[in-house]
Amino acid sequence: MRAKEDAEDAALRAGAEPSPLEIQRRVLELIATGQSLEQVLHELVLGMEQQHPSMRGSILLVAEDGVHLQSAAAPHLAAEYQALVEQMIRVEPNAGSCGTACFRRERVIVADIAHDPLWASYTDIAERFGLRACWSEPIFSRDGTVLGSFAMYYEEPRSPGASELESISVAARLAAIAVDRARADANLRRNEERLNLALSASNMGTWDWDLATDRVEWSDSVEPLFGLPRGSFERNFAAYFSLIPVDDQGRVRAAIDAVLFGDAHDYAVEHRVMWPDGSTHFLEGKGRVYRGPDGAPTRMTGTVADVSERKRSEAALHESEELLRQSQKMEAIGRLAGGVAHDFNNLLTAIGGYCSLALLEFPADDPRREYLEEIQRAGERGASLTKQLLASGRKQVLSPRLLDLNALVDDLASLLRRVIGEDVELEWSRGSAPAVIFADAGQVEQIIMNLAVNARDAMPHGGSLSIASSSVHVDLGAPHAPPERAAPYALLTVSDTGHGMDQETLARMFEPFFTTKDPGKGTGLGLSTVYGIVEQLSGFIRAKSALGQGTVFEVYFPERERTAISAHPASIAPVVRGGNETVLLVEDESQVRRLVFEVLQARGYKVLSAKDGLEAIPLEENYADRIDLLITDVVMPGMSGRELAKHVTSARPDTKVLFISGYTDDAVLRHGVTGPGTAFLQKPFALEDLLQRVRALLDPA
Repeated sequence: MRAKEDAEDAALRAGAEPSPLEIQRRVLELIATGQSLEQVLHELVLGMEQQHPSMRGSILLVAEDGVHLQSAAAPHLAAEYQALVEQMIRVEPNAGSCGTACFRRERVIVADIAHDPLWASYTDIAERFGLRACWSEPIFSRDGTVLGSFAMYYEEPRSPGASELESISVAARLAAIAVDRARADANLRRNEERLNLALSASNMGTWDWDLATDRVEWSDSVEPLFGLPRGSFERNFAAYFSLIPVDDQGRVRAAIDAVLFGDAHDYAVEHRVMWPDGSTHFLEGKGRVYRGPDGAPTRMTGTVADVSERKRSEAALHESEELLRQSQKMEAIGRLAGGVAHDFNNLLTAIGGYCSLALLEFPADDPRREYLEEIQRAGERGASLTKQLLASGRKQVLSPRLLDLNALVDDLASLLRRVIGEDVELEWSRGSAPAVIFADAGQVEQIIMNLAVNARDAMPHGGSLSIASSSVHVDLGAPHAPPERAAPYALLTVSDTGHGMDQETLARMFEPFFTTKDPGKGTGLGLSTVYGIVEQLSGFIRAKSALGQGTVFEVYFPERERTAISAHPASIAPVVRGGNETVLLVEDESQVRRLVFEVLQARGYKVLSAKDGLEAIPLEENYADRIDLLITDVVMPGMSGRELAKHVTSARPDTKVLFISGYTDDAVLRHGVTGPGTAFLQKPFALEDLLQRVRALLDPA
């Protein structure tokens, strides 16, 4: 190969001497057609050597370190000499003709190498290769940076004439053009690579559409946005348009037509695209139209970007906003229900209390007792209904106790039938023995109610809801069971004949806010609340389901030793003795205040009564004797029960405090009446419960 190039070079040198203009035209033509820098500089040196037959040309370029020089073209200088130049010559003073010219930024003429001080360190090398004269011209870029040098070597000492000085100047300028163009092309390629890398990293591509030819130039990152390999697109608009779903094509076409045939210059449109693997992605196209002198559109350019992640984020944000609105709506309803419950609980307290007092006036065989007992039972059902309706979503003042799970479901069954509707059949199968657990009755009712509502929603066309209880022994290592020990559990099984769940839904069903219901029809909190309560009770829950085969929930409660117990032990409470202590009673509801006053007074207590805290303070301050107990409502106008209790106990540290309230438990919590040294009784309460709590506070521990 090298022999062939040498032969071609020799033929060129032997040909007719080209004119300077011919050399310039030839070199500029090579530059314009994008030939390599190596080839352009090689042809430039050969052209100069043809014009000056006894000369050997050389082009050195400054290395990236700005110090060394590298041979770029020297077709008739020995390769060994070029290697020594790269090794020894630097951009510095007294570095031969070329190094010195680059350092000084000016032409350097050495007519006799053997006697010139600039070559003092390189004389032996020049002599070895038969070089006696060297003229060097620095090559400058457009910004004035020294790129290198063009040199003319001769085998005998000599000085340049006018034509030779002109040639060396022209050669340096042509070399500068070639190097600047090559470096600009290299920078452009690097920038294109960086752009393509950035476009790929950001899931974006670019396009350029020639409207006259319908030819579209795509960037390399466009096809992957459609799930296709690079280079698979045809170079026309139809190739892109065919990949858009039919339902979206009209919108895309309308957006493009609006800028092609309207007054707008820019357009933006989102559309879907189906990948070959069946997945759906969202793309956003943006473009600008360019028009000719007559105003007709000639070209469009733009970008296309994958915005699937953004669309998913927007959907998640919208879902969160809907959940927030639903939560706020539920909170507002809860506050309203709490206010209504307060008034209702006060009424139920009065109804139940006066029924109890009236029953004391009739002998056991009096037939009129039946009417009063029926009123009392209705009041108890009303109290139970209120509690069940307020069980969901409140901050609870829990009252855990031993209770019979079977008796609790018995009491809840009538409400469950109303909740699930007439088209769903309820089957309740209770165990033969009491299933005794230690829990707050309201929490267990909430578990059952949430599971029942979930089952009802899974059976929109009716079906069967089955609830069963039993006692089981769970061994170590059982799925989902606590690992500490084997233990007996009360098992509550809730099953339905609904549409069931797939495995993906089954795996996520206890996640907060996860729901498969339509927007506005579910909060995704029902099952997560069930899970949280069961965990709080040291139990565990399992679920089995399959599409079309219904769902079975198994709730395991740690079982306690079986005793004779009911869901509402207050109904069988023993008769409580009275006392002679002094009680300060503060209650803003007159019926309740009068009832409690009469009951306590009938049992021997001395009762001071006030309708609110502002009336109670002077009553307490002016009472000279001992006040043993303060019974106060929690939420009252003017002064809360907590504030009143703080005032009384600061003056009378031995006074005990019993808080009563008809508000829902979250309101009680907000007023801070729970904690060490306090007692609380929720309205409506049985009179025996009130008397028991009074004696528990007054009697020494």
